Parts: sequence; C-alpha cells; structure tokens
Amino acid sequence: GGHSDVHSGATVSSFSVIDEFLLHLADNKEKFPKLQEILLMGHSAGGQTLHRYAFATYLKPPHMSTEDDVKKRLGFRSDLDIRFVIANPSSYLYLDTNRWAYTCGDTGLPEGCTELRYKNFSFRDGRHGWQVAFEYGHKGYRVTEGLGEPGTDEAFICRTHMFNDWFYGLNWEHLKSGYVIPYLAEHPNITEAILTYPERDVVYLVGQNDTCWDNNFPF
Repeated sequence: GGHSDVHSGATVSSFSVIDEFLLHLADNKEKFPKLQEILLMGHSAGGQTLHRYAFATYLKPPHMSTEDDVKKRLGFRSDLDIRFVIANPSSYLYLDTNRWAYTCGDTGLPEGCTELRYKNFSFRDGRHGWQVAFEYGHKGYRVTEGLGEPGTDEAFICRTHMFNDWFYGLNWEHLKSGYVIPYLAEHPNITEAILTYPERDVVYLVGQNDTCWDNNFPF
C-alpha cells in the first residue's frame, strides 16, 4: 500500500493502483459485458498485501454501494461481486486487541499444546527472548522483542508493544504518528472501514500439510 519510489517521479499508492484496476473493469460493460465477478487472489506476501487492501480500500462493496457511489467511483454496481482470496499470509491484520494465546511447552509436539484462546493481548504474558530490528518507524520501533523461547507458562507467541500497530493492528495513536502508509492515513473514515470489512466477500485459505524442505530441491 505504500507510495511509489520518489525517484520515479510519481507518488501513487499501490492500493490506489488496485482501486483503479477494479474500477476500470467494473466501469467497462461494453468491453466486459458478461463480467459478473472480479476475484483478487494473493499468496504469502501477496496474501498479506491483499488482506490489508481488502480492509483499507475506499471502495464500498457492491451491495453497499449507492448509485451516487458508483458515479463518484467510490463503489460498484450491484450486479457485480468483488471477491478477495487470501492464501497463506505470514501475518494478519487484527481489528481488535485480542490475539491467539497458546503454548506448546518445551517439546514443540502437538500433544503438548494447549487449546487456542482468543483473548486480550497482554505484554507480560508474551514470550521473551531474542530481539528483532524493524526497517521503519521511530527509534522505539527499531528494537523490540520478537518471537522468543517456548515455555509452558507463556500464552502469547510474541512479546512486543507494537502488536497492535499497522500492519498488525489498528492502534489509533500509531495511525496519527505518520508511521503508516499515506493511503491509510488519508482514509476518509477508518471506523467505517472496520464495520465494512465483515461485509466484504473475503475468503481465507491456509495450507497445513506443506512438508516440502528447501534442501530437497536439486539446485
């Protein structure tokens, strides 16, 4: 969703590009008279991008768009479906401060794992261990505790104060600080985006049986 490289002489968000792509297809009934559905699919890093775009886009879902929205290019005609298929992203955007809590003890074996619980995140209940450096943000975000050693008494896999900052969550103060993409910072109604997201046609795909090892490849 970030802007293009300033050295290119243009400043446009990649999310704006996707907006224009969708509107171009939707607005051209003469070129695409049989178009009934537009499906966007992203895998891995593409899944991360598409997941955030599906939330942040200014464009309303077809069934929520008025004729005025369509005229202003803020929505889609009612006979068109816009579907987002998000496959195997390494992280997700959360719309509240809850996170999944669990532990697999020190063995890492399935039989040693506790039941998943979705509860309010607590920094003190997160694992602590090695540190990770982030490429963006002010000094407070450059060094933070990340994934740590497993333990039977620690519920959350992460121990970091940035758990709810974009692009993991929606920390309002962080949104105002300037350390988010301009497309999101300029969002006309971020609260409406939260209410609209469940109305969108979003499909999540997760592969759990991928046992391919890199060293199996002959190169």
